[in-house]
Amino acid sequence: MKGIKFFGMWLLVSCLAGFNPGLSQQLLKLEDAMLIAAQNSPDIRIVQLNLVRTQELLKATEASLKSNFRFTLNPIGYSHDRAFNELIGDYNTQENLNSSGTFTVSQQLPWTDGSITLNNRFSWQRAYSEYADRTSSTFTNNLRLQYDQPLFTYNRIKLQLSELKLDFENSQLSFATQMLQLERSVAQQFYAVFNQQMRLQIAQEEWENQKINYEIIKNKVEGELSRLEELYQAELNLASSKSSWENTRV
Repeated sequence: MKGIKFFGMWLLVSCLAGFNPGLSQQLLKLEDAMLIAAQNSPDIRIVQLNLVRTQELLKATEASLKSNFRFTLNPIGYSHDRAFNELIGDYNTQENLNSSGTFTVSQQLPWTDGSITLNNRFSWQRAYSEYADRTSSTFTNNLRLQYDQPLFTYNRIKLQLSELKLDFENSQLSFATQMLQLERSVAQQFYAVFNQQMRLQIAQEEWENQKINYEIIKNKVEGELSRLEELYQAELNLASSKSSWENTRV
């Protein structure tokens, strides 16, 4: 099977890969035929794309369960107000300059279907009042820990992960099944071509043997060592073997 010629494999390759009949002759191994068939099989492409889709979806879901870090920054804020103050009976000007940021860490918990969040907000502010003629600066830091836990419901995170894992395993099995079916189909067609070539080789060898046998009997008849009927039988066998060889070649 390793060295099957192109004239025998042309039908297989044409059916599986849609090759142009005008291609030059070449040797084709079983592994090469499998590769051509897999690259050009719509069923294999469908199950392969589905396998990639389910795998990437599972990876994305597992990645979303990792710790989520978020940082929000308000670099600078400025306000300038001038308003009438009834307490002092005059206009008062107030200026405010501030900066703040929030750092948040959130983590989903697959084993409880809950989530825990750590929130830290820090800020700085400088305020000026014209009436008091005073500038004050303040720093604040607010740390909060929050835990959310659904009650009286199923674990949605575990269920989603289980569904995605089962989908991925099912895609793997479908891909493996399709590859086995393709391998079986290619091997059967490959063997059919190989079997035809072996039949042709056997028929040709049989014809060559009959020609040798005919010459031997012919010499014996000419030397009066055999009867003429044996020569007629040898001619019949020779014609029959040649006809069988030509039919097999066709």
